[in-house]
Amino acid sequence: MRGFKIANADLGERLLAARQAVQDLEAELEATPSRPPLNEVAPGTQLLDAESKLVTHGVRMSAYNGESAPARLLVPHYRRAEEEGRVLLRETVRTSGSLEVVGLTCRAVSTSCRRPAAPAPGPPSATSSTGPSSATPAPT
Repeated sequence: MRGFKIANADLGERLLAARQAVQDLEAELEATPSRPPLNEVAPGTQLLDAESKLVTHGVRMSAYNGESAPARLLVPHYRRAEEEGRVLLRETVRTSGSLEVVGLTCRAVSTSCRRPAAPAPGPPSATSSTGPSSATPAPT
């Protein structure tokens, strides 16, 4: 074994240096706090006070509820409303179009939206495919 150690002395020194580096890094890791203070991680940042946090949550909840009511109205008319109702509404609001009040009592509103240039991003649905559907007969 002595001849092997002599022949590979430079590898042995590099191995010892690597082991020492690992020990140093492990000691540094143990000395690092698991939850460092926020001002050390991102200087200049501060936590929201309780009142600002409540207002922020209130706005988020209002936006969610404002999106939920029209999504629930889609359920009887749109088969995939549970899965895609919110996305459909979001894309409809983003799409340009026009609204027209029908009648003087404002009981109905007619809408027309331009077709989007590209389909909405999102995960492909289980029922959609790139080929022709098996439910519709092929043209003869």
